[in-house]
Amino acid sequence: MRNVCLLSSLLLIGCNGDKPDSAVTCSQAADAALQVCVADYSAALAACVSADGALCDASAPGPAAALSALDGEVSGACADGGLFGLSAAATT
Repeated sequence: MRNVCLLSSLLLIGCNGDKPDSAVTCSQAADAALQVCVADYSAALAACVSADGALCDASAPGPAAALSALDGEVSGACADGGLFGLSAAATT
């Protein structure tokens, strides 16, 4: 399901703009990736609550996978410093 949402988001973003060959900008890619992440993260939390009656613990793979996918999408689409001047070095 996430792949369908991500593909749909990227197709919509790819069609955005006045020029037919407009490239997806860093902020557009970050926006789409964040929307997918929020949906995936929320679904993972809901699954934990449904299964266990509580929020996910630190070892639950779902929330971590959503955050990892967000990191990968933004890192792949944005040059270091390309998203509002933010640097990957600040996260380490």
